[in-house]
Amino acid sequence: MAHASIPVDLFNPGQVFACLGFLEAAHVLLGDAEGGFDWSDEGDVRFQSSAEGDKNLFAAVLEFLAEATTLAISPLQDVKERDGAETKIQPGVHPCRIRDDKGKLRHALLPIELSNADATLRFDYWADLDSGRPILRLWTATNGNSASIRLNKLHQSLRQAVSAKSRIFLDPFNEPSPVEANFRLELRRNWTALGAGFSPDKQKKNSGCVPVQVSTYPVVELLAALALNNARPIRMSELKWGYAAWCGHLPPELARAAVSQAFLGKKDRRFWMLLEKPNDGGDLSIAHTIEETHP
Repeated sequence: MAHASIPVDLFNPGQVFACLGFLEAAHVLLGDAEGGFDWSDEGDVRFQSSAEGDKNLFAAVLEFLAEATTLAISPLQDVKERDGAETKIQPGVHPCRIRDDKGKLRHALLPIELSNADATLRFDYWADLDSGRPILRLWTATNGNSASIRLNKLHQSLRQAVSAKSRIFLDPFNEPSPVEANFRLELRRNWTALGAGFSPDKQKKNSGCVPVQVSTYPVVELLAALALNNARPIRMSELKWGYAAWCGHLPPELARAAVSQAFLGKKDRRFWMLLEKPNDGGDLSIAHTIEETHP
């Protein structure tokens, strides 16, 4: 077993979810992955993990992601990804009905596979619309990028981040990279036009304004999205969601329940993230996070 750790900010929910995402990916790529948080030094909180073999878990996952190719997956031959992403037909793949109650195709929310010759990771938390489980989806595809386009742009951003820093696996959550679309799971990336005073994404080269290049942290965004396939933060209201950081090493199956506050030990920590809704509707933002203290 190889052991490794990375720094993590427990008050950034995307980073906590991304830690679970690393476990999920490593369990597929390496086997026998386990992990948990160590906050014995509040100045250096770490996510500690182990997996089968002698390779650094975080390095192995990032290497896979940087080399993988992406495909949208559709259950029907005549249903292709809405925004033109390459689509593979795989009957029975969609975790919800392909049409909504009004008969409209959900082809902007198709599952996506990242794969190489040896392994495949599937991303599909946004497609789980009929199970009754709450979905932390902060973005909308109605008038914006589809799930596949968002993931593809984040994937390219992650590749840039990995190539820019050879040892990114030592601190993967703190390497920014430009990106035009995202899943809004990274607290440091989020903004609203009201809070910022303008809309950075509308400052294009042909608009007469100086273009603004907005970066995000693609490792956080992609790995957090992977974690949300199976883990569900607890929903208190539309704008208040809970998650937890667990103490001690757990396999992915138990870590999913732990991060969702399904069970909490005396040493575990519970957090509430508060979301912000723009006045004109559209995407939500993670505004800030508070920790619930034990009685």
